[in-house]
Amino acid sequence: MRNLIADYPVHPGRNIITWDGSSLDGVASPGRYHVHGLFHPRRIAAHLEYSLYSPGNPPWPTADGTGAWLADHTAPASVVFLPAGSPWPTHSSQAQMLLGAQAAEAGHALMWTDLDGRKLDGIKIRGWNGGIALARDSGPNRNPDHVAYTVYVVNPSRDFGRTDPGALQVFAITKSGLKPLEKVVGGTQIHDAFRELVGLAARDGLLLLSNPAANEIVAFDVRHDATTPFARIKLPGLGAVAFEPDGHLLVTTDGAVKRFDVVNDWHTLALAHGETVVPASSLESPKQIIEDHGEIYVTDWGSSHQVKVFSAATGALSRMIGRPGGPQLGAYDEQRMAHPLGMAIDANGVLWVAEEDYLPKRISRWGAKSGRFLNAWYGPTQYGGGGFADPHDLYRAYYPSIGNPGSMGLLEFRIDPATGNSRLTAVRYRFPDPQDDVISYGGYTPRPIFFPHDMIPVGSHGGITPAQTFYHDGHQYFTDSYNTYWYNQTTVTTLWILEDGICRPIASAGWVGAMGTPHHWTTLDQPEIRRRIPQGNPDQTFFIWTDRNHDHAVQPDEVQFIRPAVPGSAGVVFQPDLSIISGGPYHLPTASIDSAGVPVFDLSQLKLVSRTPATGDVALSPDGWFLAGMSGYKDGQLRWTLPTHASSVPPVGPGDIQDPKRMLGYPVRPAAGDAGYLVARYSYMGEIYIYTVDGLLVATLGGDTRQSPFWPYPRQARGMEISGLSFEAEQFWPFMFGEDDGNVYLAVGKWHTSIVRLDGLDSIQRVDLGFIDVSKEELRMAARLREESHSRERLMSEVQVHPMAQPTSASADAWPAKDWASIDKSSSFQLGTDGTSLVVALRTEQPDLLRNSAAEFPFAFTQGGGIDLMLRAIGPSDDRHAAVGDLRLFVTRRNGKLLAVLYRQKTGTPGNHVTFSSPIGEVDFADVEDVSDHVSLTAHGGFYEFSVPLSLLGVDPSAGKTYRGDVGLVLSDGNRAQARVYWHNKADAMTADVPSEARLNPSQWGLFRF
Repeated sequence: MRNLIADYPVHPGRNIITWDGSSLDGVASPGRYHVHGLFHPRRIAAHLEYSLYSPGNPPWPTADGTGAWLADHTAPASVVFLPAGSPWPTHSSQAQMLLGAQAAEAGHALMWTDLDGRKLDGIKIRGWNGGIALARDSGPNRNPDHVAYTVYVVNPSRDFGRTDPGALQVFAITKSGLKPLEKVVGGTQIHDAFRELVGLAARDGLLLLSNPAANEIVAFDVRHDATTPFARIKLPGLGAVAFEPDGHLLVTTDGAVKRFDVVNDWHTLALAHGETVVPASSLESPKQIIEDHGEIYVTDWGSSHQVKVFSAATGALSRMIGRPGGPQLGAYDEQRMAHPLGMAIDANGVLWVAEEDYLPKRISRWGAKSGRFLNAWYGPTQYGGGGFADPHDLYRAYYPSIGNPGSMGLLEFRIDPATGNSRLTAVRYRFPDPQDDVISYGGYTPRPIFFPHDMIPVGSHGGITPAQTFYHDGHQYFTDSYNTYWYNQTTVTTLWILEDGICRPIASAGWVGAMGTPHHWTTLDQPEIRRRIPQGNPDQTFFIWTDRNHDHAVQPDEVQFIRPAVPGSAGVVFQPDLSIISGGPYHLPTASIDSAGVPVFDLSQLKLVSRTPATGDVALSPDGWFLAGMSGYKDGQLRWTLPTHASSVPPVGPGDIQDPKRMLGYPVRPAAGDAGYLVARYSYMGEIYIYTVDGLLVATLGGDTRQSPFWPYPRQARGMEISGLSFEAEQFWPFMFGEDDGNVYLAVGKWHTSIVRLDGLDSIQRVDLGFIDVSKEELRMAARLREESHSRERLMSEVQVHPMAQPTSASADAWPAKDWASIDKSSSFQLGTDGTSLVVALRTEQPDLLRNSAAEFPFAFTQGGGIDLMLRAIGPSDDRHAAVGDLRLFVTRRNGKLLAVLYRQKTGTPGNHVTFSSPIGEVDFADVEDVSDHVSLTAHGGFYEFSVPLSLLGVDPSAGKTYRGDVGLVLSDGNRAQARVYWHNKADAMTADVPSEARLNPSQWGLFRF
C-alpha cells in the first residue's frame, strides 16, 4: 500500500508518524489498514575489515594526493626514474619514480612515488589521460624546465581505423605544470583498452616519438617553446626507441635492436650507420628498451614475458629477469611477469617494471643486476570497485575484473587476519585466452576462452566473468548472475564450477534475444544450434545450455529452447540450489545434478511464479519471497512496492530512495535479530539501500554525492566506522554477502574495494501497530498535507534578476530574504544587475568550494570545485541544441587566485578551439577563454558573490528581457570534480566523463527574467 517512513529516528515513549492519505497510485480509499514495521535500537553501521586489490595508503583518494593508486580503466604501461624529483606536483626534489597508464576515470593515470613506492601525488591529464610511454632527458643540454615527457592515445579509434584513425598526444611535464605539444596523427591508434606500443626518448632537447602504427619517428625540438614536430623518419617494423649515454639511438625494428647515429640540425633529422646490436633471433616480441651501465634491457613478450638483458657492446645475452610463461591461469607465481612493458632503473639499482596486464595489474620490482624478485604492487580495481569473500572463509577473497576488453577474469587473494594485508594466490578465470592478445570489442568477432567454438555470453563492455560464489553438494560454483551489467541484470547468465583450480563454464541460461543485441549469446548463432530455436520473437524464447559431456564446450544437443506463453524479461539468476529464476516472473527447478556437479533441467518445468508481470532485477529468498524490481511477490500475488524517484533530484530526507540500480547479490539473513532475509541495491549517486524481502527499508548506507563527502578519511584503520560519506556516483560494483559467522558484509568503494561488516542488524525487532480505520472525511482533511508535499516537490523554473543601485556588501543579508532559489537543501542563489554587470550571489555550506588544481585552464571544471553560470544570450528558447550565444562561465580559485573560464560551444568567429574527449565520445568547443581579468569575486565562509560584465555575456538587461540560464556548483576534493548540482538542470550530474561534463544542455536550463 505505502511505506510511510524509513530510516526515521524515534525516541522512547510516544512517537507520531504522519500519513497524508496518499498511496502508491494516488489517494487511498476509506477502509481498514494494517500498520507494521521494524526498528533497531542500535544504528546500522559499516566497519572496515580490509581492502582488496587496492595498494594505495589509504586505498581511496585523499586531499593531499597521496591516497589511491594508479588507473582503473587501463593497466600500468610506463615508468621513468626522476633523480631530481618533480617540483610539480610533488613539490619535492628527492628522487622519485613516475608511473603511467593510458587513461583513468577514477584513480590517477600519472603517479609519482618515492623509491620505496609510497605515493606522493597523482594526476589525470585533461581529466582522463596519463602515459603509455614516459621519458626523461639526461643530456647536458636539456631544457632545464622540463622534468619528463609523456605520451598517450588521444581520440582513440573506435572502429579500428576504418573511418577514425585516432592520434597521439605528447606533453612536457615541467617544474610548474604541463605543456602540450602538437597532436601527432599517423597510422591507426586503437582504443585505449588495448595494448599499444609507443616509444619516447629524449636527449639534449631532442624529443623522439616512435609511432609504430605509422612506422614513423617524429622529432620535436623541446629546447625552448616549440610545439610542432620538425622532422619525421620512416622505418619498417618500428618499435621502441631509447638514447644511449653517448647520444646514439637504440631502435627496435623488425624484431631486432639496432643502433644509429643521429644526424640533427634542428631542421632535418636522419639516422645513419645503423647496426644490429641484438638480433631478432634473440627476442620473440620486443617492446620497450632502456640502457643502463653498459647493458640493454628489453621487455619481451611472445611465450617469454621477461626482461632480457644484453651487453650494449657485444649484444650477448647476459641474463633474463623473471620466469618465462607470461599470463597465468591457476595458482599464481609472482616470479612471472605478464606483458611487461615500460621499465626504469632507480638510484638503488632496482628495476621497476610496469606490467600492462589486467589479471593482475602489477608494478613489479627486481634487482637489476641479480634478477631477484623484490616485491610488487597489485591493482587498482576497475572503475566502480567490486569484489567479495568466500562464504566459508572471510579471508579468502576474490576480485572479478569486468570492466574492459581483455581484462575479464577472476583473481583470488589470501588475507592475513592479523594485518589485513592481501596476497594474490590464483587467477581462477581469464578471458580471452591468455596467450592471444587479439580481443573482441564493439561487435567484432570474439575470441574463444577455452575451446574453438565456445563463447561465454557477453556482458558489460563486451564480456563477463565469475563474480560470486556458493557451494552445493561438495562443489564450489561461481556465477555472474548479479554482475552481468553495472546498472541491472541482463537477459543471460552463466554458471561455472571450480575444477582443477580453474573456473570452467558448465551452464548458461536466459532469453535468446535478437542477433546483434548487446547481450545476445553468439554461440546460439551456429547453424546447427540456430535451427533448433522455435519460430517467433527471440526475446520471448528461453534457452538453457548444460555441459552434459563435461568438455566445457557447447554442442547442439546440449542446448534446449522453449517459448512460454507469457513473455519473460531480463533478470536471470542461477540460485544457490542451482535452480534458475527470471523476470516474468519465472522459476525453473533443477531436475538433477550429475556426479560432476553439472545440473540437469527439464524446460517443461519452467513455471510462472505470478500472473502479475514482474520486471527488473530478481531474487528468490528461501522463505518464498520473489523480488522483481522494487516489488515483492508471495504465493503468486504482488504484496508490496517500495516507492522510488529519479536520481536527478537529491533525496529530501531519510528513506527517500533514488532510482535504485543493480541488486547486490542473493538474499542474506543475519544470524541474530528479526530482520529475516535482506537484499540490497545501490543508487547511481552513491547510496546503498538495504531492505527486507517483505518490503521494509532497514538502512541507507552512504549519502548522495551532491550532499555528502566522498571517503573523507585521511588514513585507513581496521575496524574504523565507514559512515558520514558518499560512496560516490557510479560505484557500479558493490556486493552484499553473508558468511558462516552469521554476519553480513559489503564490498564497497569506487576507486578501490573495501570489505566492511554491517553491525547492528542483530538489534532489529519487528513491531506490529495493529489496525487503523480511515474515513472518507479524514482523507479529505488530509488533502492539505498532500498539497504541501506536492509543493515541496515542485522545482522553481524562473528567477528574477534584481535591479541593484550599487554593489552589495557581499553579504547574504543584503539580498531579499524570500528570493533565494534552491540549488540543493544547503545551497541557494540570487541574481542582480547594476545595468553593466550581472551579479551572482550564492549561499552554501561549502567554505572550500573553490579549491581547484587545474593544470590547464580549459579543464578546470574536471580538476576541482567551482561555481557554474549557464546562459543562453539569444533569449528564452528551449531548443536543446547548443547555439551561438550559449555559454558557460566557470568561476574558481587556482593556487589561491581567481580563475574564470568562459566556454562557448558555438561561435560566429574563430576562437580558442578545444576538444574534450574520452573513449566514449567527444565534444568540440569553438572558444574557451580565461576571462579572470573581467570577473570580480568575494567570498566569506560559504557565501560567494561574483560579477561579470553583461557585455562579455552578450546580454541586454532591459526590463522584461528573459534568458534561459542556470546556476550550479561543482563539488570536489580540490583535485577532481566529484559532483555537480544545479538549480534547474537536474539531469546533468556526471563527473566521470569529460565530454559529458563539458557539453552544454540549454533545454534543461530555467529562466532568468530582468
